[in-house]
Amino acid sequence: MRVLVAGGAGFAGWHYVRGLLSWPGAEAGPSGGSGAGERGPRVTVLDTAASHSGKVRAESLARDPACSFVRGDARDARLLASVVPGHDLVVDFTAGTTDGHPGTPEPTSVDARLSAVRALLDAAVRARVPRFVRVSHSGVYGEAGTAPWPENAPLRPGTPHAAATAAGDLLALDRHRTHGLPVLVARGPDAYGGGQSPDAYVPRVLGHLLSGSRVPAEEGQDDAREWLHVTDLCAGVRTAAEHGRAGRVHHVGGGTVLTGRQLTARLLDVCGAGWDMVGHRPSTGTGRRHPALDDGRLRALGHRPRVPLDEGLQGTARWYADHPRWRRTARAA
Repeated sequence: MRVLVAGGAGFAGWHYVRGLLSWPGAEAGPSGGSGAGERGPRVTVLDTAASHSGKVRAESLARDPACSFVRGDARDARLLASVVPGHDLVVDFTAGTTDGHPGTPEPTSVDARLSAVRALLDAAVRARVPRFVRVSHSGVYGEAGTAPWPENAPLRPGTPHAAATAAGDLLALDRHRTHGLPVLVARGPDAYGGGQSPDAYVPRVLGHLLSGSRVPAEEGQDDAREWLHVTDLCAGVRTAAEHGRAGRVHHVGGGTVLTGRQLTARLLDVCGAGWDMVGHRPSTGTGRRHPALDDGRLRALGHRPRVPLDEGLQGTARWYADHPRWRRTARAA
């Protein structure tokens, strides 16, 4: 089987590729071992690898003989015409694993995001790819209520990033209706784990705590959102790719809903630190609330998350403790 992963040098995409290749110690991180482990499918990764963390992840992937790395832009139609044909599955991770909430910079413009998914979909249609999975984020639902969101919940994105993600999802489902492309959407919450870009919240806080420095006051501490370990996210995407129904949205949920303040408290506990290590910002009591995802469809296919939050945070802290160079980068972010 041949699999093309667009955005495979990004945080979640990189973990997904590692899982496909069945490398031992898939949580070892970008600086971890380079053994090929058990043989898996042939994987092609398409990514610009423009960031420092992306370059490190790309270098680790390029060491496996079962993985071909193509450094390029998913918006390049000519490049896609030479890369996409011959693959049995295309997995699009270009949407990212966040909705652009406070503290997270906008990585690319709305136009760039839409152009990338449109070009990938058009190339897949022309190449008659048997399966296409669009990986999305729960931020497309905006904020409302406390009950878990079903797969057919209305899209109400609250940031430009989330709006671009929602538009890309609709384009993907449209290609199924109008062109018969066997495409489905796998939509998950915020992901965390080893090897995440240093500007993300969890590595940023851990970078300070593990270095013994004070965590600056953060915005959005009253916002509540669902957190899922990246390996559970990727396992859910793989279940959807293998068993999901084309033309439908499949939620990869089962995480834990926490406010930013609650997550900070968990990270302090993991690092054995107290609140004196965190800058003070008064609670406004008006934070945004993003309910959990109803993952009934994926559970019906046999998927279950396996990493409890505290266990996942402890493993993530160990990863950053073992990778001081990455930690120093996170501290500076």
